Amino acid sequence: MQDRQSTRWSARPTRTGIRQASTPTSYDNGLSYYMAGRVQSAYINGNILQAVVADGSKYRVDIKDAGIEGLVGDCTCAYSSRHYGICKHVVAVLMHLMDHIEEMLVEEDTREATINYMIDKVPADGVLKFLAAVMIDDEEIRQRFIKEFGLENVRLQRDYRAEIDRMYRDAAEADGKVYSNLDFEGYFTNARESQHNGEMDSATRMFKDMSEIISERMIMVDDSDGYYTDCFIESLENMVESIIRERLPPEKKRDHIAYLLGRFVAETRPKFIPQYRSALENICTQNADLLYWQEQLAPHLKDMIDSGNTPKNAVDMVLMQTHILEKLEDADELASILAKFYHLDKKLCIRYLDALRHINPGKARRAAQEVVEKYPDDTDIIERAFRFYSKSSRGYSALLRRMFVMTGDWKHFFKLKEVARNWDAEMANMVKECVKMSNPVRATEAYLKEDMMAEAMKLLESLDSLELFETFRTRLARRYPSRYFAAYGPRIIEEARSKKSKKHYDRIQRHLINLKAIPGSETKYTDVKNTVRKENPTKRALLKVIDGIE
Repeated sequence: MQDRQSTRWSARPTRTGIRQASTPTSYDNGLSYYMAGRVQSAYINGNILQAVVADGSKYRVDIKDAGIEGLVGDCTCAYSSRHYGICKHVVAVLMHLMDHIEEMLVEEDTREATINYMIDKVPADGVLKFLAAVMIDDEEIRQRFIKEFGLENVRLQRDYRAEIDRMYRDAAEADGKVYSNLDFEGYFTNARESQHNGEMDSATRMFKDMSEIISERMIMVDDSDGYYTDCFIESLENMVESIIRERLPPEKKRDHIAYLLGRFVAETRPKFIPQYRSALENICTQNADLLYWQEQLAPHLKDMIDSGNTPKNAVDMVLMQTHILEKLEDADELASILAKFYHLDKKLCIRYLDALRHINPGKARRAAQEVVEKYPDDTDIIERAFRFYSKSSRGYSALLRRMFVMTGDWKHFFKLKEVARNWDAEMANMVKECVKMSNPVRATEAYLKEDMMAEAMKLLESLDSLELFETFRTRLARRYPSRYFAAYGPRIIEEARSKKSKKHYDRIQRHLINLKAIPGSETKYTDVKNTVRKENPTKRALLKVIDGIE
């Protein structure tokens, strides 16, 4: 940094010098502006004089005391680039300087002394935090800082974050919302370039800022297509990748662990919460990492237990703890923590059953029964619970029956057949449950699998479903042609009465073709077809498709 004394203002302009540096018009107008009091906010800082001149708009004037090179003036108006000499705004400021130079220098000395006094009273870290906050919000100060300390080639992450934030603000409508998908690709490209160049610390900070600001600005956007969520996940995953590739020792990872856990605790969006958990799982690869993570997590778990509250991140918080304990191979503590929280979510239930399996088999069986009762329709839970039931128990048979009804997987059907004490009764229960679950096709298939053709035919006759008759025509109509026709035909006639649409008429045509294909149905088919025609004389489209049947 330059010595303060070598940059002190020393020039003293004169009217003659000002007149010689400007055109007559610029001089006269500048003098008028000065006399009218249009020079505002004029002050000296080292060898730089800064001021604002009000001329409809406000123009910024900078004048530098360049020593033997003289005074160098610059103005934000367009004059200086098109005309000879200094503009009227610079003239006005030089006039102000000429008349007020002594008091302006005293004001500078006073300001400098006051600032030095205040800085002596404030801790250094406080000054740095304040400076950082100012640079985030003030582009001019930030650029001056960069130039002063030769940081032009350094990627300043807070600037990177501010630029993205500004992109949100620029795209916001009058209601403060952003209704388009902002393009982050340039920022991703820059961060990936840092990764590629081996600058992992820089890449980590870039991706960290990306994920942070996208998360914070979610309230501003419409994410119905998931675009912003995808960008958040991509930036967070790349941040984690950069941390891993940097191969940090445990003590260097702590800041990242604390940061990610802090973001996790503060996060309210259900889609984002698991992403922080996954990030921590990926970077905590050593016991020292896990123990520090556990230490940071402990007060949050304690607060949840003590308060009895269930925050939005409760399940993921417990999953964090279970992951840590599994990696540390602390089976007893794992079972203990899951016993407190397994009821919150099926993932915790599954982990609880697995944890108990080798510790307390009796307790595991009781827990399995409780979990199945809590999640009676969850196939993952039931699959996991099988191992805790005795194959000779009624509970085991009930689970097999339920799994076949829900999934249609024949392995459960045949396992049930192996252990059933009364297969006919099991079949009756299974068919009843299939029908109750609106899956009569599965019930009929079960009968056919056991070659129980009469029972299958009886089931079809009891159900009002044209689709069932169509599905099983080739397998049952040949065995029971008369019964099949007698049940199928009247349902087609009834269905033909019910609706008016081309799609419906094509459906009637398809079923009539199926009916005609039943062995020995020629005469009876004609009767059904004529009945449909007779009952629907005004449905010309229906009559046309019926007549099209060959």
